[in-house]
Amino acid sequence: MNRKWITLFLVVLLVCFPLYQLITSLIGMNRTIIIAGGPRGGLYHPIALSLKDAIIQAGRKAEVLSTDGTVENLQKIAKGKVDFAFVQPGAYEGLVRFEPSLLQERSKKI
Repeated sequence: MNRKWITLFLVVLLVCFPLYQLITSLIGMNRTIIIAGGPRGGLYHPIALSLKDAIIQAGRKAEVLSTDGTVENLQKIAKGKVDFAFVQPGAYEGLVRFEPSLLQERSKKI
């Protein structure tokens, strides 16, 4: 009797897990990818717009968010408000001096 239940459980698991993965990936595809691109007229904003166009051509939704620059981009990505952000090299190390608590909590995302 136990063997029958174990077999049934494994079959249900083998059917449900791939179905769950399919559903979550389809839901994720409808989500808009938000890109922090820096200030309008800045160096990274046109690159962010090009990235947005490439994402849209790949069949996904994307949006570029204008920000004040690298520091704000790092803050937004650390808080999970954007999916992708352009930053200048070394800015992360500089931000640690000004807002260490923000980056300690979310450093794995950056």
